[in-house]
Amino acid sequence: MDVLPDIITPEQEKILNNFLQAVNRSRIQNNEPLMRARTACKFLMARKFDLDRSLMLYKSHETIRFREGLVKFDPLKDPLKHELETGKFTILPKPDRTGSMIAMFSAGKHIPQETTHQTTLQGVVYQLDVALDDVQAQKSGIIFIYNMIGSKYNNFDYELSHKILNLLKGAYPGRLKKVLILSAPMWFKTPFRILQFFIRDKLRDRVHMINLSQLSLHITTELIPIDLGGTYQINHQQWLEHCLQIHKNDMGDLCPSLPSDKTLFPTPPSSNVSSLNSSPIEEFLQHLNQKKRKGMFDEYNEIKMTPPTGTFDTARNKANQQKNRYVDVLSYDHSRVRLPMIDNDPNSDYINANYVDGYRQKRAFISTQGPLTKTFVDFWRCIWYNKTIVIVMTTRTMERCRAKCGQYWPLDEKATLKFGNFLIINNHVDQDKDWMISNLTLVNTDTNERRTIVHMQFTSWPDFGVPQSAIAMLEFRQKVRDYQKQYLKTIDWKGHPLGPPIVVHCSAGIGRTGTFITIDISIQRLDDRNRIDIKKTVEKIRLQRAYSIQMPDQYVFCCLAVLEYAMWKGLLENVNLTKFEESDQSDTDGD
Repeated sequence: MDVLPDIITPEQEKILNNFLQAVNRSRIQNNEPLMRARTACKFLMARKFDLDRSLMLYKSHETIRFREGLVKFDPLKDPLKHELETGKFTILPKPDRTGSMIAMFSAGKHIPQETTHQTTLQGVVYQLDVALDDVQAQKSGIIFIYNMIGSKYNNFDYELSHKILNLLKGAYPGRLKKVLILSAPMWFKTPFRILQFFIRDKLRDRVHMINLSQLSLHITTELIPIDLGGTYQINHQQWLEHCLQIHKNDMGDLCPSLPSDKTLFPTPPSSNVSSLNSSPIEEFLQHLNQKKRKGMFDEYNEIKMTPPTGTFDTARNKANQQKNRYVDVLSYDHSRVRLPMIDNDPNSDYINANYVDGYRQKRAFISTQGPLTKTFVDFWRCIWYNKTIVIVMTTRTMERCRAKCGQYWPLDEKATLKFGNFLIINNHVDQDKDWMISNLTLVNTDTNERRTIVHMQFTSWPDFGVPQSAIAMLEFRQKVRDYQKQYLKTIDWKGHPLGPPIVVHCSAGIGRTGTFITIDISIQRLDDRNRIDIKKTVEKIRLQRAYSIQMPDQYVFCCLAVLEYAMWKGLLENVNLTKFEESDQSDTDGD
């Protein structure tokens, strides 16, 4: 019987019903088990019964589960059985005095060479699912202890730590109340500083580096384990038996799992058999699982090895060199944006920007660098003469204490800036956790002509690597398209029906910029022809903006983002990337 927690109010029960209606509508369409009210409360409590945020958490949770292979568990078979028995991750069966569950990861027991990220994450999630089955734990949250006593550098797995942190902070239905990093060695300070970049201010205040004597300040003394100087005897085996019993009693509605009698993917056809029954999307999914992450990195490197197909003479002109943010990121001559010359000065037509074709649309985008102070006027000239109505910015002005882009637009509502003959007025700012959208008025003071520009800044791209999930980027991309369509009606435009070029920039104008454009083109192709071809898309973009898609992680992110979109649209069911994630991970960085 599905029993509601008695702590929810009538108003919260209404929100609960709306949540269940939204989730189960999708599950019915996909022939998946319906979610129960008790399970739905986990997501709602984790986001304080904010319906939109709870639904976003549910989407993120489901996406991460499928992507990381965290859907079905067999704790009685290796490698998960061995992983659980190491005791590297455990949960104390008694809550803290505040009602919080205490989870502990002992870094010294983790040997990266002997396991995989998938297996370790399975061990963590398998136990968390049981811990969060308790209503009080849902309400009071989790205290996560990262025990580094006795650990060495070769026990530390940066990428795994990043994944666990991302899971707990944004993709798991539980409140992360506190993170205690216990007895961190000196060498941990550098990776910890890096990890802090992934933590927003609100969560950063909950992360504490403590020594053993300070542990009692954070958790009840009688719950401190014996090996941490306390008196509590951990019985990890008993806890695992409890987990097994709870899972046997069916927790399958937390995340829909694949039916055990179905094969995840069709058997790859032999060379003399055609795959007439496979759709292009399914073939792409097979392609990813066959090549795995490392194979897709290799596929990207094949693209990267192709030398530039054009010249950079104008960009290398001595008068223009100072207009380039990076000496090795230049604009092709054949596709560069040419500004109207000023006083017949041949060097006044240069800006580090290139036209890039979209899906069945010439010059759909302008890929450009983050403006420098000395190029602010040129940037707004570019916006004006191309009749651009939407600017997409995929970086912050400062990242890792380094300038990534100048402040070329007024940040605050009612603020103004003037560069040359252009006055920019900020009319309104719409702030979201993942983006900031500013409604600007651009005034040409020479003619007094005014235009409305929408400045759309994506703010949740991590300082290192790529986002864990593409959900926020996909929603942001849809908003870009919505604004382009909306504001196209306000201008006199006789060109392509989709409107003037969308200006896209990050810092160099190749990494995140190329990623955004690749995803947009791929989604349009998928909607129009039900096909995915990331490789060809990237190759074509690089013919117009050299070096677009800067890192292999960005290339893989594009692939997975389009798959997530296909799942959203109901074009794919039962997506499982377990095989894809069997290869090594990367911690590469891009602009």
